[in-house]
Amino acid sequence: MNASTRSDYLKMANEIVQVILANLDRPLDFRDVADVVAMSPFHVHRVFSALAGESINEMHRRLRLERACYALKYSQEPVGEIALLAGYGSHESFVRGFKAVFSSTPSEARSDSRRDYHVRVSNGVHFFSGTRAVALKPAVVGDIQMEVNILENCESRRLAIVPHQGAYHLIGSAFEKLGGLASQNQLWGGSMIAIYYDSPELTAEPELRSAAGIEIMGDRPAPAGMDEVSLSGGRWACYRHVGPYSGLGDSWNKFSSWLVQNGYEFGMEPAYELYVNDCSRVAPHELLTDLYISVKP
Repeated sequence: MNASTRSDYLKMANEIVQVILANLDRPLDFRDVADVVAMSPFHVHRVFSALAGESINEMHRRLRLERACYALKYSQEPVGEIALLAGYGSHESFVRGFKAVFSSTPSEARSDSRRDYHVRVSNGVHFFSGTRAVALKPAVVGDIQMEVNILENCESRRLAIVPHQGAYHLIGSAFEKLGGLASQNQLWGGSMIAIYYDSPELTAEPELRSAAGIEIMGDRPAPAGMDEVSLSGGRWACYRHVGPYSGLGDSWNKFSSWLVQNGYEFGMEPAYELYVNDCSRVAPHELLTDLYISVKP
């Protein structure tokens, strides 16, 4: 990894760790995290996950449980109060969450004098009582093997889009509307593209922004009922996902981690998917989807 990029990413990740540690008494406010980073929100949690080996929400949840385990061992607080402080609204959900992490129930942990209240992770971030300084160490991960193309001089793309707000997996409704408008206005011929603007880790699901788009050929403007956006040219990283769309999430995570591991710095452009073939004409295992992430020179 490029030393400067690594240093910048680690600095950002450690600032996020401090935000997490300062907010163990309440649900993590995504705006608190956004205030300490200067990066496209879509990439923040991917960079953090690549360095920490767990997502921002996973770390926040784990540290609250480590604190709960500490309280069980070293205090007489009722389990119900400890559960509420850990973010669980019921005894049952707390027991399930606790057991999934510590492989024992809260009652068993309270009576086990040898129980370590830390969960084994390689990033070095744990809950400690008092004011002990905590710093993230990059998690130990193996080399990611995948074929990524760094495209130095991509041309810009001009799209007619139908915006979508809400869960990313529901973007299909926007594509249905896009298909109707594309037929009415004879837009077929350009590539079909999905743009993602926000991070699911940092943005509440109802507020997630994305867009279903089709590339506009020639100089014609976007037709009525559609918005027009441009994706800038320049340096982009591209990875081709082969297979069902259900596997795209894993490919995005692996692709982002590969870029972090190999020292590339993310650009500010939103990431997007370009659908190479038609899902109505080929089998799911034959689907080809190109994933694009802008990277700085």
